[in-house]
Amino acid sequence: MKSSETKKKCPYVERDISWMYFNQRILLEAARPEVPLLERLTFLGIYSNNLDEFFRVRVATLNRIIEYADKKGVTICLEAINRYETALLNSAEATVEFIDNGLGNPDCVGILWDLFHANIEDIGYERSIKIMGNKLKHIHLADSNRMFPGYGHTDIAAILKMVKNTGYSEYASFECFNLPSLETVLNETGAWVQKMREL
Repeated sequence: MKSSETKKKCPYVERDISWMYFNQRILLEAARPEVPLLERLTFLGIYSNNLDEFFRVRVATLNRIIEYADKKGVTICLEAINRYETALLNSAEATVEFIDNGLGNPDCVGILWDLFHANIEDIGYERSIKIMGNKLKHIHLADSNRMFPGYGHTDIAAILKMVKNTGYSEYASFECFNLPSLETVLNETGAWVQKMREL
């Protein structure tokens, strides 16, 4: 039997994902108005304890990875993901706080800043750029609707100019859909990149 067939038939869910789904269900129970108040408080306590335990376990694992990366001269980038996709590290500010206070601010941990997620979660682009400082190590480029830059409402040129003014010399890459069309993306990418280089 092929491994892909085994995966399809496997009835188990990965532990961390299962843990987060369970915690989400607990939080939903706490939010139900028909549940008595004391039970709702109990659910909130369970949710909080589970989230604390989740972080303790994950941070211990991440610290081992950080120690190894530091020895090898590798930079690990953490990416903030919007609240609709995860309950962890939703903004640049939350990610900086986690690196500083949760991980002890190791030199080998930086931030991958995704402009699509930042559009949803960050208070302001300039503020986020200042907060991240030299922790900013990579940028994902996508417009506010995850389309190719210029087809949403994010002023990516202004953002990249602010980043460039900080002395940023790392990479940026596209993480957008092939929208409004694959042809548009293929035809416009070269000119768009050249324009950004000239900022």
